Order: sequence, then structure tokens, then C-alpha cells
Amino acid sequence: MRGTWTVLRAETYRMSRTRSMWISLFFMGTLAFLFAFLAGEEMVGGHGGTSGLGWAPMASGFNAGLVIGTLGLAFLAARSLAGDADGWILRLTVTRSASRPALVFGRFLLGIPLVVCVIAVSLLGAWIGGLTAGGFAEIVIDNGLMATPGELIDETRRTILSVFFPMLCVWSFGLLVSSLSPNATMAVAATIAALLALDVLKLLLQGDDTWFFTTYVPTLTGSSASTELIPVAKGMSIGGYQDHLFRQSILVPIPETLIFIGLATWRTRFRSL
Repeated sequence: MRGTWTVLRAETYRMSRTRSMWISLFFMGTLAFLFAFLAGEEMVGGHGGTSGLGWAPMASGFNAGLVIGTLGLAFLAARSLAGDADGWILRLTVTRSASRPALVFGRFLLGIPLVVCVIAVSLLGAWIGGLTAGGFAEIVIDNGLMATPGELIDETRRTILSVFFPMLCVWSFGLLVSSLSPNATMAVAATIAALLALDVLKLLLQGDDTWFFTTYVPTLTGSSASTELIPVAKGMSIGGYQDHLFRQSILVPIPETLIFIGLATWRTRFRSL
């Protein structure tokens, strides 16, 4: 559709030139490092860990960075359309170079590199923290081999893939709320409140929530793959993230993302710019 790549390039340029964006990424990476560093004093598996002491702190720091990053993505998406409508940027863009649907699709595509950045920065900070805690050799507890580096790397890769699509769905959800809100302040408040409410609902459903994208998003309640990586990295679990949950963490958010973007596009067609 007309102007999608123009909107994407413009939003990418604006985002890359925003000082607060770089400060946020630095803060997120630092937080992941601090969580990993502080968790480094804990022995792998609770007692008797003699090798691979960096895996568990790395997993804890990675999860913490993803939780903060998810909230950051929701904030940026929520203020995107509503904030630019307040500043008449949407009207100027439609007048000069883009269709109304392109306003949504261009911003949606921006979410892909943003999610990659959040994951990469969180992992980098956590990895550095894990190095200070004892490195990434095989996990040995009470002279027993619990996990090899190859197995833990594979589980980390599964975790990254498992959280990517749910986090992109959070970005799409924020765009939907932004398209429905009259201003940026209300959009941000409504998005954060809705995500917290869905998080609480996830606890109340007690296992019957596998068709909600928030089930697979790194949040404070902790049911995502990044949370399940922690006991594996401690040598307390050899199962890892269950295969059916891994599949659903990819299959469930994709149609919900398309629904959110479709609704946001429909709303943007008729909203006042």
C-alpha cells in the first residue's frame, strides 16, 4: 500500500535519532547485567554447583531485561499513532506521501527490528553478567553433569524464538489501543492497564489461558519461555520449555497480531487526524 516504506524509513530515522531510545536500551541492558551479576552469588541448583555458574544468572538477567523491554515496546507503540495525531504528524504524512493504512503498517514493520533490539540488548547484558558469575561451562552439581553448553545454547535459542512473536504481538496491541485513543497519555495508560489486567486474568485461568498471547510474553507473573529457562540454567530441570507450549508461543500470537493490525488499520481509516 502506498507509503508503507516511506513511513517505515521515516519512523526508523526518527527513532534512531531519539536520545531517549538509546538511553532506554542502555538502561535495559544495564538492568539485565545487574540482575545477572546479583544472581551470581547463588549456587547453581541451590547447593553443590562447581561448574557452569554463569548460566543461571544469565537466564535471570535475560528474563528481567525482556520484562522491562516488553513494557517499553508497549509504551512506544501506544504513544505512536495517538501521539503523532496530537502533533498533526499523521495529517501531514497522509497529505504528502502515504495512505492511512500505511500509517499503521509502516509502524508495525518498525516493531520487528525493535523487538530484535530488545532481545539482543537484554541477552548481551545478561551474558556479560553471567561471565562475571563464573562462565558458561557445563553445569556440574555434586559431581553430576546436569547440562552441557550445547544443550543450554539450544534452549536459549528456543527461548528467543518463543518470545519474539508474543513481543511483536504486544507491539501490535499497543498500536491498536493507540488507534482507538484520543491522545497519547490515554493510549499509554490504557495499554499498560490492559496488559496488566490480562496478566492477572492469566493467573485466574490457571492453565486455560494458552490461547492468549500474554501467556507467552515475558511479564512479572512469569509463564513465558524466558522464565522457564531459569530452572534449566540452574540445573533444576532437564525438560526445558514444553514442546506444545513452544509451538503455541509461535502459532497463537501470529493470528492475534494480524487481528490487532487489521483493527488498527480499520480504525485509522476513519479517525480524525
